[in-house]
Amino acid sequence: MTVTIRPMTVDDHLFLRVMQHSALFVSEGQPPLPESTVDELGIAVLEERRGRGIGTRLLDELLAISPRVSLSVDDRNPAIGLYERVGFEVVRRDAHSVTMLRSGD
Repeated sequence: MTVTIRPMTVDDHLFLRVMQHSALFVSEGQPPLPESTVDELGIAVLEERRGRGIGTRLLDELLAISPRVSLSVDDRNPAIGLYERVGFEVVRRDAHSVTMLRSGD
């Protein structure tokens, strides 16, 4: 399998924004989240492809476009170290979940 990582295009960014807003869960009776809400990042690398720098390259490309993002990760996931290396900080811990924020400053 050949893996190609390329810079995102305007078309990619618009598609991801639409998908993000379609995937947001808003409880019944609650107002929708404002456009100024911090983007939520979701990425995954196949287990057999991990440890090759793919996650770092993906993050570099994504953070160049949207430097202020948050993510949630299982507290046992070794990728937490990667997220911390690129500037994410833990802002909340729950049962087995860690919410992290990269302020983009």
